[in-house]
Amino acid sequence: MKQEIEKMLPSALLAVKNFLLDESGVVSKEYDGYAASLGAAIRTSGLVPALSFYTDVSRKEGAARRYHVLKAIAFCLELAVARENNMDQRILLDKVLSELYDARTLTPARNGNQYQLPTLPDQPNASALQKWTNNIIHASIALKLALRNFPHSDDQNP
Repeated sequence: MKQEIEKMLPSALLAVKNFLLDESGVVSKEYDGYAASLGAAIRTSGLVPALSFYTDVSRKEGAARRYHVLKAIAFCLELAVARENNMDQRILLDKVLSELYDARTLTPARNGNQYQLPTLPDQPNASALQKWTNNIIHASIALKLALRNFPHSDDQNP
């Protein structure tokens, strides 16, 4: 586990710069908590519910948004699309779901003018679930370590 986290640290440092710093070069203190609690959320709720909770793209309040942490984690995991500047806000959740439940089953079927929701298998792909769980937890640890190298919003107040 230690080696996997060490390999991700350079990407995690870049991810903080790309996704979690504000205009003044400061990290919002909420991101520390989001990164720290992601592993616990995965362990207690499961991978997909935790990622769904962190994909808060419609939340209006506050500058710190949980999905920025997921974008940083996707960057740490070196997802090809994560390297693009306008990365989709749901990229990590979509990628995990497509591997766990087979991308073909996630595409809605069109029946005339109506879309029919896909029928998902009862159980996700167990090996993909284990792989994604471990990788995302390792990336969240690397991100948490990387966040220590940047000034935080609570450090600015005397």
